[in-house]
Amino acid sequence: MTLRSGLSKPAWADIALAIVCLISFAQPSYAAGKLDEIVDRAQAAFDKTKSMKSDFVQIFESKGFGRTAEYRGSVFILKPSKMLWRYTEPKGRMLLSDGTDLWLYDPEDNVAYHDQIKGFLHEKSPALFLAGEKTLRDIFTIDLVEPAKVDKLENVVRLKLTPKSPQPGVKGMLLTLDGTTYAIMELMMVDHLGNRNKITFLNAERGVETDPSIFKFTPPQGTPVRPMQKLPGSGQ
Repeated sequence: MTLRSGLSKPAWADIALAIVCLISFAQPSYAAGKLDEIVDRAQAAFDKTKSMKSDFVQIFESKGFGRTAEYRGSVFILKPSKMLWRYTEPKGRMLLSDGTDLWLYDPEDNVAYHDQIKGFLHEKSPALFLAGEKTLRDIFTIDLVEPAKVDKLENVVRLKLTPKSPQPGVKGMLLTLDGTTYAIMELMMVDHLGNRNKITFLNAERGVETDPSIFKFTPPQGTPVRPMQKLPGSGQ
């Protein structure tokens, strides 16, 4: 089963929940005190954000195939642990967490994948940071990254995040924050094969009222339900 671009489907659960990063960037040159201050501000900004809705663009670069695939959609987050990723490209794909269960529905293949969050995610999974259950320091070793000389984004802060516990599908992350508000602007991930997955948030609204009922999913009648471990590209 392949994408229209010819790429094998990546491990969507960890990619879309965790999302993001790049390991081969310049080494940080900030003092420890500066790093602590920035991490504190980033964590405070994230803790303050109880809900969010945003458009997103997701770009997956396959090192092995030498190809790039682009996806688009909208995301809704209600902490703790509720997320809904609705894809418009590919149309109809959905990734959802209701706080207990994790669902991925792919209408193109007419299949739904399901698992309980606690059983599927490692207790140190990067996905738990985005879901609001763990802090940055709980899960990652953190470094500051010098801004690139040529950078499309201005007034940003970037954090290199390396999982403290080995994670399948996630070698490291790059978290891009607004340099004034410390709101998350972009997430990028690199896996152990060198593939990169970047999600850019657009038109984000934080602190919005969100109807909890949108975080419920029932597979269409006749749709096969499989465990997340059977996801194409999961390596399991």
